[in-house]
Amino acid sequence: MMHDWVISRIEIDWNEGVVDITFKTPFGDKNIVAIEFSEVNLPKREDWGPSNSVYKVGKPTQLENKNSKLSIEMQSGDVIVIEAKRIVLPCELEKKGE
Repeated sequence: MMHDWVISRIEIDWNEGVVDITFKTPFGDKNIVAIEFSEVNLPKREDWGPSNSVYKVGKPTQLENKNSKLSIEMQSGDVIVIEAKRIVLPCELEKKGE
């Protein structure tokens, strides 16, 4: 679903505990929002070469501590990992009109 989407911006609001990732897509800008995050891992080693395009996005998994964990694998080979109380995917944002 999100293959070839391009990350254009990542915003972290430390005080609010929110991570907002904006993607450029054929359907306009879309966002993933992590609410009450506890961990964000943003490597940019580019082992497969430079790219800001998504290769694949895993489904959020629920952890024992009730947080959700999301992995975004980039076409550069980097894997962005976010752990948060709640992760809102683009389809959820559209349903709520956000």
